[in-house]
Formats: sequence, structure tokens, C-alpha cells
Amino acid sequence: MSIKEFEMFAKLMTCKLEMLSTFETCIEHELDGMSALTHAVMDRQQFGEFLMVHQKTKSFEEVEEITQKVFAGRSDKISFYNFCVHLMSKENSIISGELVQAEFSEDHPLHHYYCLSSHNTYLSGNQLTSTSKVERYIEDLEDGVRCVELDVHDDEDTPIIKHGYTATDPILFEDVIYSIAKFCD
Repeated sequence: MSIKEFEMFAKLMTCKLEMLSTFETCIEHELDGMSALTHAVMDRQQFGEFLMVHQKTKSFEEVEEITQKVFAGRSDKISFYNFCVHLMSKENSIISGELVQAEFSEDHPLHHYYCLSSHNTYLSGNQLTSTSKVERYIEDLEDGVRCVELDVHDDEDTPIIKHGYTATDPILFEDVIYSIAKFCD
């Protein structure tokens, strides 16, 4: 695979193909996945219409502000990839910035709070035969998970993390704890 092909592959993995139909509707042109990444573009007017029609942006000022940010440093057109990046950005989150920034009281019972948690955090696939990875903990923590699972088992010399009595690969407990501590610093 060449560098160019790898870049295309990485971009295709970033884009959600479910977004392709919306993009096609906005640019009034039907595409396949690869041509969407390589050739298709959306201009400022089409993007503004997308904001008003699909995202229900109310004010012209807000449409203009968002459009300026998305098109900053670019020509008057954006690619499907740039469109996807905008849709998945923090600026386009369904949770308002004020809510995310808000201070919350810790005076309520635990069941009044929502905690994003991860089950079988260490697994990269199915729970019977997949690979365990230390990196999975960091990925989940970066995604906002605040409760991770450590299935700790005794090994001959050192504790390991493994989905017990399955064909999954073990990882060292020490490596996981070190990575979590490093992330939390």
C-alpha cells in the first residue's frame, strides 16, 4: 500500500459512510465512497443550506460563524472528509459547551449520576478469541470513559489482565496501571 493509498484509507476510516447520503443531498450529486473522498466538494452556500436544513441552525449569524470556522484556511470548497471532521468535532457536539463546563455538585447519592463506563476494556474485539491491548484503556479514557474494567488473574510470576478461561491474550497488570497513571497525570 502506498502512502497516498494509506492516507485515503485513513480518511475513509474517519468518515462515517452514513454521512455520505446527507453530503450527496447537499451537493445534489450521487457518489460512491472513494469518489466522495477524492473528488466531491461542497461549497459555502451548500454548507450553509446544510446547517439550516439538516442541523436546524436558526440565525444567519450563527450559520456565517460556523461556515467561517469550517472554511478557515481553505478555498471556498470543502471535501467530504472535511465535512465529516466538522460533524464529529466538539464544536458540533449535541451537548452544549456550557453544560460540559458546568460545575456539578457531588452531594447527591451515586445513582443520581451518569458515569460512562467500559466493559472488557482491554479487548480489541470479541470476548472469546480477540487480542488484549493496553492501548484500549487510553483510547477509552480519551473518549471520556471514567470507569474501566480490570479482570486481574494470577499468573506464574505477575498479575495479568485477561478475559478469564478464554483464548484471549493476556496483558500485564503493571503495564495497564502504568498507562492509566500516565494518562491521568
